[in-house]
Amino acid sequence: MKLLEDQCVGCGLPCMGNACPYKSVSVYYCDDCGEENAVFHMDGKDLCVDCAEKYLDSAFNDLSLSEKSEALQIDFNKIEGT
Repeated sequence: MKLLEDQCVGCGLPCMGNACPYKSVSVYYCDDCGEENAVFHMDGKDLCVDCAEKYLDSAFNDLSLSEKSEALQIDFNKIEGT
């Protein structure tokens, strides 16, 4: 999820208010684990690398053999007579 956070660094200069680049900083949190490191947006969720990998692994494992081979562009045919 995307949150806007005030990340004032206490620079000691007169406050610029909303014009300061640190006043409203976009921070992306992983929708699955909650960590502040979401870098991917997949199926309506913001995910970190680990959670994105788990999500894709789960989705890939739900595919049939022929669907997996098609996704990987691998020539896949059943041997005749087996």
